[in-house]
Amino acid sequence: MAGKNGVLLTPIIRDEIAHVLNSDCYKAPQNNMPNWLLKIMAWFKSDLVVLSKMVGKPRDCHTTKAKDILDWKPRPAENSILETARQLKQYALI
Repeated sequence: MAGKNGVLLTPIIRDEIAHVLNSDCYKAPQNNMPNWLLKIMAWFKSDLVVLSKMVGKPRDCHTTKAKDILDWKPRPAENSILETARQLKQYALI
């Protein structure tokens, strides 16, 4: 999902996602998992190791090359969030 100025929102702030989902009648979680808990869980679940190393570190990924080379037109983050929630509900995953 792309944000303003073609910068990918990685990670998108949970509060903003919750606000978008709650405004469209979806119930979004209100709590964050503490970073320290995720890092402890990574000791026992190997697929969390990569995620635990990225937690708390800002990342900006620019979409300039994708726009120029592939003629990609990013969609607004709000639309992508709501469409994902609808699909998850459609397939009974939430």
